[in-house]
Amino acid sequence: MFLFLLFLLLSASISGQYPPSGDATGDLSRKSFPEGFVFGTATSAYQVEGETYQDGRGPSIWDAFVKIPGKIANNATAELTVDQYHRYKEDVDLMQTLNFDAYRFSI
Repeated sequence: MFLFLLFLLLSASISGQYPPSGDATGDLSRKSFPEGFVFGTATSAYQVEGETYQDGRGPSIWDAFVKIPGKIANNATAELTVDQYHRYKEDVDLMQTLNFDAYRFSI
């Protein structure tokens, strides 16, 4: 997840959408949103967990689908991911550091 957030910030900076130095948010802040607005992030289990055969998980429908030739570009799978399965505590700490209010995840 950290890499994804870093990618978003770098992409915005490179595109000129945000100033390349200093505050990468420009004039955008929590005050720019209505009171009660919930800032959050989300992940999809298949995209971030990996570990198809650890702790009794077993293959999901996506594990089977991506093995059908021609269905996924470059025959990519999620066998190698950001390893949230083992690093979820670090991810939650990062979300807290970034001041997110919510986290939506799938299991």
